[in-house]
Order: sequence, then structure tokens, then C-alpha cells
Amino acid sequence: MIRNLGFNAELEKQNALENERRRISMEMHDDIGAHLTRITLISETAKHKTEKENSLEQIAQTSRKVVTSMSEIIWSLNPDNKTGEQWMSYLRDQLHKLLEPSGINYHISLPE
Repeated sequence: MIRNLGFNAELEKQNALENERRRISMEMHDDIGAHLTRITLISETAKHKTEKENSLEQIAQTSRKVVTSMSEIIWSLNPDNKTGEQWMSYLRDQLHKLLEPSGINYHISLPE
């Protein structure tokens, strides 16, 4: 009976892992796929425009979003990034990226 409980626990763990992989896969497909489709559409439209600067800027912005999304996904999947210290460091970096362009003076104080 004890062996059976261990088997069930392992099976549940594997199912949970598979469900998380499926969720991440769907999220990546939706988020990154949408951005790449946008880049494709803007590029196709830009081929026919005489003024291409705005289209190129839109492509650049969308490309940066894809890179950021990929970085966030890869960071979250890395099993080495699970400590509180790493999470706080990541949070601090993300807040800095959001707040720096605003020109607002800020101070981030997170628990040790």
C-alpha cells in the first residue's frame, strides 16, 4: 500500500508538471506568436509605403517585446531562479526597466 501511495504522488507530480508545460507552451504561442504576426504584418505593409520610418519603429518596438517575453519565460523556467534573493533581484530589475524611462526619481526598498 505504501508503494502505491508513492506511485500516485509521483504520478500527480508528473501530471502537474505536464500541465504547467502545456500552460507555458500556450502562453508562449499566444504572446510570442501575436508579436511575430504583428511584425510580419507591419513588414508587409511597409513594403508598399513610401514613408517607412514609422513602420520600422513599430517593428523594432515589437521585436523588443518578443525579446523581453522570451527572456522572462526563460528566466521563469530556470530551476536555479527560485530563491527569494533571485526573485527580489529580478523584481528590482523589472521595476527599474519600467520606471527609468519615466524620469521619476524612485527608490526600491525590498526586504533582504
